[in-house]
Amino acid sequence: MRRLGYVLVCFSLVLAAHATQSAPAPQVTGIYSNLRLIPSEGDVVGTEVFILSSGTAYFVLVQCAEGVLGPPELLPATVEYPTVKFTVPEHTASMCLAGEFEGTLTSRGLNGAVRGSDWPGFLPRKKSFWQ
Repeated sequence: MRRLGYVLVCFSLVLAAHATQSAPAPQVTGIYSNLRLIPSEGDVVGTEVFILSSGTAYFVLVQCAEGVLGPPELLPATVEYPTVKFTVPEHTASMCLAGEFEGTLTSRGLNGAVRGSDWPGFLPRKKSFWQ
């Protein structure tokens, strides 16, 4: 009988420890894109944001297109889930709108804009345009 009590106490402790564990961290890194080809025009339009982690910091690789593709640009980012922030510098060759971007991550994608604009809007989480 004493052994059964010991087993029940141990089982209760395991259940209590499991119940107090926090939920797993949401997946932040990934590709958020509405970059697409318009076949009839031969143009590429849209925006692709790839959120990366170095383990100690976050970065975004952004690429924008308005008929032609701008070169991708790697920028430091601040991520405090669900908020993502980064700044596209003035005089960028990326063809992305310069300014401070702030967006919100969901399981479906990244929704946000550069301050004072509606660019880029909602970017669904999906494979890269290049895949």
